[in-house]
Amino acid sequence: MAWSRNPPGKPGKPLRRSEKTNILALVKSDHRYLIFYDDGSEADALCQLGRWMEDDRLNFGEADARVMAATIHVNRPPESDEEGRNRES
Repeated sequence: MAWSRNPPGKPGKPLRRSEKTNILALVKSDHRYLIFYDDGSEADALCQLGRWMEDDRLNFGEADARVMAATIHVNRPPESDEEGRNRES
């Protein structure tokens, strides 16, 4: 099964290939939650956490989303000096 940005049953684009793919996992009792995301697609990963949190069929709550979101933020690659200067302009 290919990973897509959209929940099951909704077609989506596969994640683009890059030099680095991040994998984030949460094991909660018999459930396994996995997120695969590239550097630069952190926002898509965070949106997926929100979709899981809203899905009543899943055992995934706000605390789970916070833990995984914090890990995504901590692992975010540092901005280059060039990116920072462009944003300040």
